[in-house]
Order: sequence, then structure tokens, then C-alpha cells
Amino acid sequence: MTKFFKNWCDSHSNQTGFVSSFLNYNSFKSAALKCNVEKVLILSAGPSLDPFFDIPISTNLIEDPKTIVVAIKQASLKLKSSPDIFCFNEIRYQKEFDNVGGVRLSVSENSPYRKSHIHFPIFRYKKESSLIYKKNFKFWKYGLLPFRPWGVGIFFELAVHLPILLKAKEVTVAGFDMNKEGPFHFYDDTKNAKSYNVDNWEFELIPEACLEMEKYYLKEKISLKVFTTNPNLKFKNKEIL
Repeated sequence: MTKFFKNWCDSHSNQTGFVSSFLNYNSFKSAALKCNVEKVLILSAGPSLDPFFDIPISTNLIEDPKTIVVAIKQASLKLKSSPDIFCFNEIRYQKEFDNVGGVRLSVSENSPYRKSHIHFPIFRYKKESSLIYKKNFKFWKYGLLPFRPWGVGIFFELAVHLPILLKAKEVTVAGFDMNKEGPFHFYDDTKNAKSYNVDNWEFELIPEACLEMEKYYLKEKISLKVFTTNPNLKFKNKEIL
């Protein structure tokens, strides 16, 4: 974890109610805007995460002091040390997450846990309001109000917007796969998309949403490289693992 975010975490509670979460949100935005990082690495929990950790670029980015590491859910447990930013859903919280440091960002509709520095209620759990349906990425930049869109998924709800806030120039993504067949997460043995009740409309909408996400980054002058096991994702700059 970078010294910059360690200092921020040391001075902010990660056991928050609504008011303290809102205050932390504004404090984090101010700090992030001054961060001026060059690179952001986003690690999601899809099956491509394992082969990504086998190639040199993973180590180079994780150990680079100019790279902010964002880990989603169980992807954080693959790291030898805490990520800079940890994103998770509080209603699916796991005990192992207690020891994950970094700036802890969470989402859910109603959370009984509040084990995060900043908790974001989801604006509306409706297909027609989801980010992958509306593709209104610019609208959901981190702004005045601490609400997030339904993604679907933490990758779209929290992670994809962080490089904009951090003013990054390069973003690398690994572990975002959305495989309709085969393992859905890197830790799955027999479970697949059906096991997690993933709707067919999500698979239909996500490829185009990926293309719009890439355009969104380009408009913000951010280059994007994606490592994935899913050739159907419409990222132009991707490497199939």
C-alpha cells in the first residue's frame, strides 16, 4: 500500500455510520484529486486473475510505487500486502476481509456491517437504471452525492470510476471476465454463472458496456489494457489469457 493512502487510512475510521461515511467520502475525494498517480491496476475476481499473476506485468505493476492497486472482493486475498483501495459488497462480506487494509469502499442497498471507510447505497436495483444498460459512465463520476449506480457488479459500481478521480493516465484490468460458461470466479471449482443467478441480459449488455467504458476512458485521456479469458468482451485493447 502506498504511503499516501496509509496516512489517509490511519486518520479515518473504517467503522462508519452515514454521517462519518459521507465525511470520509469528501475527504477521500480531496485527497485522491491530489494524488496525481500515473497508473491504476484494477484486480477483479474472475478466472483470468490466476494466469495474470503468472506473467511479469502483474509483479511490475503491483510493486511499482506509481501504481495504485484497486482490488475487488476476493482478489484482495491474492495480494501479499493490502491494496491501496479495496472494493466490496457489505451484504456478501467475508470474515477474511477483516484483515484487508487500504481505503475500504463498499456498496449495498442496506448494510448491517459498515466495515468500510466509505459506504455507497445503490441508487436503484433496476435493469433500466443499471450502468451497463444506460451506459452513462460520465454521469456516474464520483460527484457530490455518495450514491452509486447498480453496475451490475462492483467493477462497474465502484472500480471503473476510480482512475478518473485519481487522474490516472494508464489503467490495467485483470480478472474481469463475465464468463457465461465455465468458472465464474478464480476460486470456483464447480460453480458457474448459473450458480450465482447471473441473468442472461447481463451477458447481453456487458460487451457493449465494455466498449463504452473504453470510449469513456479515451475521452478522459486514459489508456486501457485488459487481461481476460472472455473474447466476447468488446475491449479493443485486450489480451486473452
